[in-house]
Amino acid sequence: MIDEEQRHDRASGSSWPVIASGLVFLGLLVATVIAWFPGEATVSGRIHVSETDSGRAPALVSPTTTTPVELGRQLFLTKGCGGCHRVAALAEATGQIGPPLSTIGDDAGTRRAGRDAAGYIRESISEPEVFWAPGYEGRDPMPKLPLAETEIDALVAFLLTNRRIPAPTAARS
Repeated sequence: MIDEEQRHDRASGSSWPVIASGLVFLGLLVATVIAWFPGEATVSGRIHVSETDSGRAPALVSPTTTTPVELGRQLFLTKGCGGCHRVAALAEATGQIGPPLSTIGDDAGTRRAGRDAAGYIRESISEPEVFWAPGYEGRDPMPKLPLAETEIDALVAFLLTNRRIPAPTAARS
């Protein structure tokens, strides 16, 4: 049975239990969203944290990097690309599983009809199962990494610099 005090609380229209329940629900909802979508976060506006799909510790990339090429180089190293791909200019990139990328800036434009070098590299990163590099047909495709478009742009910029003959630099005075 409802006693007189409970009847008075209900009749008086006290809404604090409803508000408290709503706040608890909202907190749980926010925690659930954060748990389900941890992908990328900015910490203190200084360090960009990207979760890797391999279960390793998150990779840290400085957002103060000045050029897309440098950011792409950092991403190539922190995302573990050098574990499968070799790049002569990077001592850390000695992989033998995927195709070597030391001259991809020269080779990419000739690999797939209708794709320029940047388009081929972009497709190879964002949709690795679409086309296999010559000599790598039938192998398991490269894993599809959770990358932001800006990260893909930076990786493309970096990989385009990997050429047989380096691009000319401005003469120094």
